[in-house]
Parts: sequence; structure tokens; C-alpha cells
Amino acid sequence: MNITFFHFGALFFGLVAAYNLHSARKYGVNSLPAIIALMMFISFSLFLLMPLQYGLVAFLITIMFALINYNKGYKSTKQR
Repeated sequence: MNITFFHFGALFFGLVAAYNLHSARKYGVNSLPAIIALMMFISFSLFLLMPLQYGLVAFLITIMFALINYNKGYKSTKQR
């Protein structure tokens, strides 16, 4: 099997989710980036494991979730 963009994307977002979760627990900051990175990891994994439509739907749900919760993350960083 060839290593594709989706393999690198899944690996990258998996590592980013783990790091964000660790820093959120250690420093007590907002865990919203960890949730979004985990959702991106899941969507890239679905691109690899299932037909394209499942990954695309998961990717669109992740983008909508990130855009809806953007103000919540912006306000928490602005307060610090």
C-alpha cells in the first residue's frame, strides 16, 4: 500500500491531538483544539478505511464544529 497524504494527515493530527490533550491537562487551558484535532484524525482515518463519502462527511462536520466554536477558543485565549 502506498503512503499517501491521508496517512500523513492521520499521523499528524493524531500526534497533535495527543499533544493538545496533554498540554490542556497539564496547564489547565482550553481542550477545544484537542477535540478538533481528534475529529480531524477520525476524518482522515475514515478517508483511509472507508469509501470517500464517509471521510468527507466527517471532514465537513469537523469544519462546521471548528467554525461554530471558534469564538469560544478566541475568547479564552484573549482573557489570558
